[in-house]
Amino acid sequence: MESNCNIVVTGGSGLVGNAIQWAVHTQRDALFGRKDDENWVFLESSDGDLRLPSSRFMYGW
Repeated sequence: MESNCNIVVTGGSGLVGNAIQWAVHTQRDALFGRKDDENWVFLESSDGDLRLPSSRFMYGW
C-alpha cells in the first residue's frame, strides 16, 4: 500500500525555509532529502493567513 506524506513548510521564503527547500531538492539520497512518497509545499506570508479556513488550498491536498 502506498502512503503519501504531505509536508507544509511555513516561512518558505525565509532563511531556514530556503535552506530546507535546497536540501529537499538537491540532497535526494541524503537523510534530509525528499523521498518519493513526499509532497513538499513551501508557503510564504504572501500566500495567505493559515488561520483562515479559506486558506486550505495552500496545503496542496
